[in-house]
Amino acid sequence: MLQSSLTQKGQTTIPVQVRQVLKLDAGDRLSYEIHDQEVIIKKIDPLDIFYHQSLGQSLGEWLSKGDDDAYGDL
Repeated sequence: MLQSSLTQKGQTTIPVQVRQVLKLDAGDRLSYEIHDQEVIIKKIDPLDIFYHQSLGQSLGEWLSKGDDDAYGDL
């Protein structure tokens, strides 16, 4: 089993074996799925549909026709 320690700031080093399997480089983004007491860590492919869906949820304030009319020229 691979292990790492958690700092006071909540940071940890991802073990080299995990970085190799996920092909992680500095600046890569990760997603976390929580299932009961387990967490699944995945590398986010910038073109991943789930990544774009999560971005869409954060931009939900611009979904109305009124917003399109008000901000359409920006």
